[in-house]
Amino acid sequence: MDVSGVVAVRAVPALENLQAIFFDFDDALAQSLDIKAETFLSLFPERSDALRQQILAFFVHNTGRSRSTKLRHVYSEMLQEPLSEEALAALCQQFAERSMGAVIDSPEVAGADALLRLLQARSLPLFVVSGTPETELVQVIKARGMAGYFAGVRGTPVDKEINIAELLDTHRLDASRCLMVGDGRVDYIAAEHNRMPFVGVVKGANPFAEGIPVVADLTELQQILWGNLPPG
Repeated sequence: MDVSGVVAVRAVPALENLQAIFFDFDDALAQSLDIKAETFLSLFPERSDALRQQILAFFVHNTGRSRSTKLRHVYSEMLQEPLSEEALAALCQQFAERSMGAVIDSPEVAGADALLRLLQARSLPLFVVSGTPETELVQVIKARGMAGYFAGVRGTPVDKEINIAELLDTHRLDASRCLMVGDGRVDYIAAEHNRMPFVGVVKGANPFAEGIPVVADLTELQQILWGNLPPG
C-alpha cells in the first residue's frame, strides 16, 4: 500500500459543502482485512513458509484489487504455474465460502455506525466502492444491517475508479465536493483518478505520502468533518 511516490493532495471539503462520501469496505468500515488475508493464504496450504509470506505480503500490499486479479498474479508471477479459468473460479468460490461468515461478524472500524447515522441524518448520499465481488459485497452489507445507509454499493469485476466515475455521473456529483475514504493504495489512486479528495484509514504504520490526510478510525473522521480536529 505504499503510495510514497504519489504526491497529489486535495483538501477535505467542509461538511456543509460535501455532496457525497464514498467508502471502501475492508478496514474502512469493517475490520475485515486480516480475515481476508488469512483466507487468501489458506488457499496455498502446501507451499513453503517463505513463499506463503511472500504471498501474504503481496495480498496486503494490493488491497482493493479483485481477488481474481491477485490470484492470477500469484500463479503467473510467483508460482509460475498455469491457472485455468475453471481453477480460478473454484479458488474464488473457496475464498468466499471460507471468509464471508467471518466478514459479516467482524467488528466495525471504530465509529463507523455512529458516523453513518450522523451522515444519513444530514441526507448526505453515501456509497461503498470495494474490490470485493459486487454480489458478495451486497450480501455482506445486508447481513450486517448496513444497506439502509447507502445510495449505492459497487464492487468487482468493474475497477474501482470506473465504479466511482459511473456513480459520480449517475448522481450528478462534483468529485471535488465528494470524499473517498479507504485504507489502501488502490483507494487513493481511484480517488485521484477522479480528482476526488481522499482520507486514509490507517492502523499501524502510515503507508501514505506526506500530506495525505489520514485517520486512525471513523471517530477521528467524524471529528474532522465536524471541525473538531484538523486533518492528520
